[in-house]
Amino acid sequence: MRNLSLIIIVVVISAICNSCGDSSTTPPKPENGNGNINNMDLVYDIVKKSQISYIKSLQLPSGAITDNTQSNSKICGYFANFACIALLKNPSTENTDVVKKYMQWYMGKLNGEVNTIQGGSEIVGSIYDYYAPNETTQGNYDSVDSYAATFLMLAQEFAMLSAENKSWLMQYITKLNLVAKALETCLDTEENSIPTTFSNDDDDYLSIASYVYPAKYLMDNSEVNRGLKSAKWLHDEGLLTTTSNYNMLVNKNTNSIESEFWKSTMYNWIDNKDNEDVLTSSWDKFYADATSQLYPAIFEVIDPYSSRANKLYTEFNKNYPNWSLGILPSSSHAWAILSFAAANINDKARVEEYMKHIYSFNSVNKQKDHWYSFESAFVLLAIDKIKKSSSATPYIPLN
Repeated sequence: MRNLSLIIIVVVISAICNSCGDSSTTPPKPENGNGNINNMDLVYDIVKKSQISYIKSLQLPSGAITDNTQSNSKICGYFANFACIALLKNPSTENTDVVKKYMQWYMGKLNGEVNTIQGGSEIVGSIYDYYAPNETTQGNYDSVDSYAATFLMLAQEFAMLSAENKSWLMQYITKLNLVAKALETCLDTEENSIPTTFSNDDDDYLSIASYVYPAKYLMDNSEVNRGLKSAKWLHDEGLLTTTSNYNMLVNKNTNSIESEFWKSTMYNWIDNKDNEDVLTSSWDKFYADATSQLYPAIFEVIDPYSSRANKLYTEFNKNYPNWSLGILPSSSHAWAILSFAAANINDKARVEEYMKHIYSFNSVNKQKDHWYSFESAFVLLAIDKIKKSSSATPYIPLN
């Protein structure tokens, strides 16, 4: 990591000089004479290479991917799933091998019916958080639904890359079935009896975070909605052999996100049980209220170019106008996913502004404070998305 930026610059200079046939040719620089960055291609290139290198540096010999570089870092499957999805947007043999090794590790850690650490029953196909350096666990997790949903998203991304990848994944159908089963166990359906500590058992096909935290969150359900779509794709391709009707599950989950969470002007960040007509979210509260408003568009529960997505994104920027400069309310995370929200609606100006901010760290071989694999993932996904959106409709704020 220490000399990464220097190496990248040398490679870029060499490539440009060779293409020109003149070793004296000076390549374009990110900064002009006034210190302003004016070459976004080079900014994107340096940031992308830095973040790819960072993710790969987090992989342990076992295949696990830690959250950050701390010696006792958590190993969270949710973060690592996104990190690997991002690597697959740059599918070199080396990057693909990192993902394969991680997927094998994840599927090797799936839980059975008993929590062997804490005792009691467990959701089959769930996975605990672990801790470096020895991969110890306390037998718990932040959620079951989002971990499973994002792994199914990763499996789809991996299989879509090539017939070879799909063939490799075929040997793990039994494991993929367990992951899908974990996700379905969290859905409030007629077959599942949901604990009522936080949420009603009302068969609305929304997911609870877990049986330990049986709350129905907007963020989780947005990810679950996308995960169910991945499950449908995997099932259609023969990579899942469950008897579930994923098309029905997607439709019912989508309808309940609309009926249960949407409250005329905002989404509720949590399903608020008996006060279903009361808006509990406030733009004044950054997390989870304001940030959750972007998740339905990020995970395409709603069209990212719809008027609702536009208005929510516009209102978010009115309340937090400097996020693209790296300025947020006090938080223990950098919230790089906001850059992907911008890319998803084709707000090129804010994406570029944010990447210049990240470049200011990466160009001197550093990462921004509170930087996790999750942050690297969404920086990479934002760059990939915005570079592919040149022909899409530019973002124009709606009142």
